Amino acid sequence: MKSIIRYVSIIIILIIPFTCFSQWTDITIDTTSFYKVIKFKNQDHGFIMGDSSIILKTIDGGNNWNNIIYPININISDFQYINDTLIYAYGSGKIIKSENSGNTWDSSFYLPASTAKVYFLNKSFGFAVGGDGIYKSINQGMNWTSVWNYSEGLYGFGSIKDIKFLNDSTGFACGTKHISGGGIFGIILKTIDWGDNWFEVYENSPYGSDIKKLQVVEDTIIYCLTDANNLLKSIDFGNIWEEINMNLDSVMDTEEAIYSIFFKNKDTIYAGTYTAYIIPEASLFKRKILRTIDGGQTWIIQYLEASNTSQEYTLNSIYFNNDTTGFAVGYKKILKTTNCGGNTNIVDTISYSINEVYSETSLNFNIYPNPANDIINIEIVNGFRKKMRLEIWNVAGEMIFRKELYNNKSIKIKKVNILNFEKGIYFVRLTNNAISITKKMVIY
Repeated sequence: MKSIIRYVSIIIILIIPFTCFSQWTDITIDTTSFYKVIKFKNQDHGFIMGDSSIILKTIDGGNNWNNIIYPININISDFQYINDTLIYAYGSGKIIKSENSGNTWDSSFYLPASTAKVYFLNKSFGFAVGGDGIYKSINQGMNWTSVWNYSEGLYGFGSIKDIKFLNDSTGFACGTKHISGGGIFGIILKTIDWGDNWFEVYENSPYGSDIKKLQVVEDTIIYCLTDANNLLKSIDFGNIWEEINMNLDSVMDTEEAIYSIFFKNKDTIYAGTYTAYIIPEASLFKRKILRTIDGGQTWIIQYLEASNTSQEYTLNSIYFNNDTTGFAVGYKKILKTTNCGGNTNIVDTISYSINEVYSETSLNFNIYPNPANDIINIEIVNGFRKKMRLEIWNVAGEMIFRKELYNNKSIKIKKVNILNFEKGIYFVRLTNNAISITKKMVIY
């Protein structure tokens, strides 16, 4: 087997640290927190939320942030403004509510199993989506009823990743479906009756891209993000979908995928000259912020930072509360810009490699059986080290299993009991202190 030598190193042109921080300023409040999401109701009132019940509130446009205490531990993954005073937030399988603009929080209700996203039309009517399909609540999330699922005869299994509504009656959901022997498809579903019934309006080719995020930009314009770093766009209530190449080759590595996108000047969407910001998924030990001002024809890297740990490179959410001021949040990090992030393009010269001789395949493992419903075997076929870390994450971005593995050079198969896991899609990550590799697993 052919072997190569790779070196653990960070190669950074000296201009990078100065350039990136001059466009986005670090205003981190608590360097131990995992910030997951930031949103503003208007240019003054906004929240940052995250793990361990982190709730930060601003009433002056983000100049100052106050910590709101919530007594029950919950890893908040997202929140939604319903009206001027009502806010729903969710995470860790629960949903919480504030009826006084986020000053106090109560009403902790449980979500359906494997929930990935939650969306409320109003105070009473809400939806939860995930590996079990689509659920609806008509009593503020206290009870949930299945309105669409992966029936055995139709799809087999899959996962709905996101849901949004254009108005009270018309909504869309996106995700993936798996047909035994027939392939894996990205799908978009639509409802026109308050979410009581759903039907498919888009399906890509077998083994095509997963459709993972929805964004309603105007009353009739919907964007869907695929894991192939492309957009699907509809301007006619989801009847026709156009696939748009994002032209990201010059600013993203082949291993990187879009995690979050924010459209800034929505009034130019029809002209195709919108400004948008992208945060790539956590990968390659980098944080990045990308920007286009010409509808995705060209992009620049506004922020670039290297890290040497498996979590510190994550950025999760980006939001602009006025024409020039924006924020990005992630693991132990809150960033702010007051000049749209600047116009300087930062050249990505950061690279990592491993100072050890090993095969070209470096780190690899197999999962079997997959799909499974009781026990899975993690077989490490290459890259075994003296100490490794095995993690399992759900589609909501929560780590639900972690195990340190110690090599005695004879055991390279780890059995994991998944009997208590909810059915759905999971991600298995193996790290050998040098690199990580992640693979998808399905529990039925």
